[in-house]
Order: sequence, then C-alpha cells, then structure tokens
Amino acid sequence: MQIRKSVPQDLDRIMEIYAYARQFMAQHGNPNQWGPTNWPPEALIRKDIADGSSYVCENEAGKVIGTFFFTQGPDIEPTYREITDGNWLDKSPYGVVHRIASDGSEKGTGAFCINWACDQCGHLRMDTHGDNTVMQNLLLKLGFIHCGTIYVQEDSYPRLAYEKSEACMGERNMDTFCEALLSPKTDRIPDEYDWFAPLLGDWDCDYYDEPMAGKKRHVKGEWIFRRILEGSGIQDIFIFPSRGTKEKNPQPDGEYGTSLRIFNRNQGWYDVVYTCAGTMKRLCFRKEGEALAGKVLDEEATFWIFSDITENSFHWEYVTLNPDGSRNLICEIFGRRIWK
Repeated sequence: MQIRKSVPQDLDRIMEIYAYARQFMAQHGNPNQWGPTNWPPEALIRKDIADGSSYVCENEAGKVIGTFFFTQGPDIEPTYREITDGNWLDKSPYGVVHRIASDGSEKGTGAFCINWACDQCGHLRMDTHGDNTVMQNLLLKLGFIHCGTIYVQEDSYPRLAYEKSEACMGERNMDTFCEALLSPKTDRIPDEYDWFAPLLGDWDCDYYDEPMAGKKRHVKGEWIFRRILEGSGIQDIFIFPSRGTKEKNPQPDGEYGTSLRIFNRNQGWYDVVYTCAGTMKRLCFRKEGEALAGKVLDEEATFWIFSDITENSFHWEYVTLNPDGSRNLICEIFGRRIWK
C-alpha cells in the first residue's frame, strides 16, 4: 500500500468509500457518528483536496481503497483546544487525522494510514465517537492513549480524544515482551471459574475516600485488565490519578500499580498479588454470590470486593470487618467501561 495526496479526479471514489464507511458503522453499533448528517459532505472533501490535506491509500494494484484528512502544525485543530475529563499529554506541535475510512477490501488499511501519519509528524492526535469501538480498539492497539473528551462542530455527540507522541512514549521495542505476556482465553481457566472475564478491557474510574475526617476526596483514574501467561491468569494496571488527569489533580499518595491474578486449579480460587511503589499485598479471591471477595492475607479482617459487575460498570470496595460483623469502608471505586 502507498499514500498520496488526493486529486479532484479521486472525488467520486472518495465519496464511494465514505458511503461504505457509513454503512459499516451503522452495522457495527455506530449509526450516529456520520449517518444522521451524511458526513462528510462533498463540499468539505472538495475543500480538503484543494487545501492539500486530503489523502488516499492505494493498494498494490493502484486502486484507491482508503482516504483520510491529515494536517500538522502548532495548535492546528481548534476543537482540541478544550478537553474535558483529562488532558493532552504533549503540548508540542502535532498532526491530526480526521475522516479516515476504507472500503473494507484489504485488512490493515486503517492502521497503515494512521502509521503513515505518525511517521510524518511523530506526534498525532485523533478523536472518535463513543460508539465507534472499531476505531477505539485500533487506536489502542497502535499505542494511542485515551486523554479525555472533546466536542466537534458537526454534531453534539462527545468524542473520545486520543494521542500518540514519540516524545512521551520513549522506546517502543516492547512487542516481544507484550506478545509473550498477553494471551487469548485458553482452557487453563475453566469457564465456571472465569470470574474476572467481565472486567477484561479498559475502564474510566471514579475513586472516593475520606483521608481526613469530614474531607471527602474524588480522584479520576483508569483500570486496565488483560489475560496473561497462556491464559492462566488476568493482570491489571491500576493508575490513580489517571495519566490524563495527574497534572491537573496530582495526589501525593497516588498509585501506579499492578495485580497478578493466577487461577489456583487445586483450590478453586485465585492467588493474587498487588504491588506498587512501597506496597505489596497478597490476597485470595473467592466468589461469594455475585461478588468477588479477596481476603488480604497479611491483614486482619481486610477485604477487596468487586460487586455490581455488569458489561459496562462495576463497583470495588476496600473494607475491614469489625468483630460484630459490621463494615468499615476505607475507599471505593466505580468503573465505567471505555473499551472491551
């Protein structure tokens, strides 16, 4: 595949690709991003071509199979100047890709176009509709970080904002490590014990505690769960405050940690260890009704509990039990799914 600038003769083919993309979105749970407004309009694409910001992707036979808008510069995208629920990671000049679409004929077209744009600028920002899980998954796979929410001019739907910056990423030679660590589902965890499967994915979280009497605290965070080690366990990354909010809302006792959950086939429970800077805890997780309760092994009557688990939300509590059976709530987290 190769990328070139669009020319006026490409217009009909570009509009065909956008028509296919609208149909694909509607069939995959995303009817509202482009469908109601028949986005993008032909006049806008004509302007993109005239401005030199419209590009097409050709296959080896020279057929146009994808298209997108790309430009770069300092503070180049007006709708990115205001971001909520987070913050951009890199304030240097950046590139932006909009209106990316393919005809679906060749796998990997979208990734090829986005990687090409990254190569041109080294710092790329993009956004997508909350229902566009296909694009969300692709951006995360390509190393983008979800930074917050922005709003666009063409409709009132919020957009998830993503960023990828060479300056922030450092070395990228992690492929071998990630491939060895991450795993699809295998038979190492029987279906009846696959209790943590509903948590797999990425979550926006709201953390609440009361570090001082009468002074409640709310911190935005992120919690990421993946299968690991040939399907024998599930690992998470626990980031509070989140990467997108830590500059605006730093917390001296914030945690950037990880838990390893390995299924113990002999005992029918999960052996768990959590660690972050200065802390390590061992737990044993069992299922109690619809909840997942983890006993902290080296602490008296202390539990971590996942409850109210649905496809798109969960509740987590850190509690201690009194001799009379009453509970003390140390802190709690409410999770909202952003990717599965």
